[in-house]
Amino acid sequence: TKKPIHPSTAAPSHRLKLFLMNSKSKKRSSSSKRDSSTKKARKPYTITKPRESWTTEEHDRFVEALKLYERDWKKIEEYVKTKTVIQIRSHAQKYFLKMQKLGKLDCIPPPRPKRRSR
Repeated sequence: TKKPIHPSTAAPSHRLKLFLMNSKSKKRSSSSKRDSSTKKARKPYTITKPRESWTTEEHDRFVEALKLYERDWKKIEEYVKTKTVIQIRSHAQKYFLKMQKLGKLDCIPPPRPKRRSR
């Protein structure tokens, strides 16, 4: 019989295996306890407003604002005026991927510094 390995003394690759094995067994045991009639129903997906394309003018203002304010989404929102922060961040994500694919890394501002944990 093999002696169980404690995660803190295991090699990094074994820690991952132990973690995955433990998380699978916990998932199974918690789901078997739950009765199918008590499952919480998922909220239906609803589109709140129709999808809007970015006009050339909006995109140009976005690129200008990106150069001025980098990743300060609130300021970019004020500069663009017609899109919300959420729409701007989504557009930025797609724009950054496109620029990365084209090799234009100078168009992508550096990431914001991470917050320190207290």
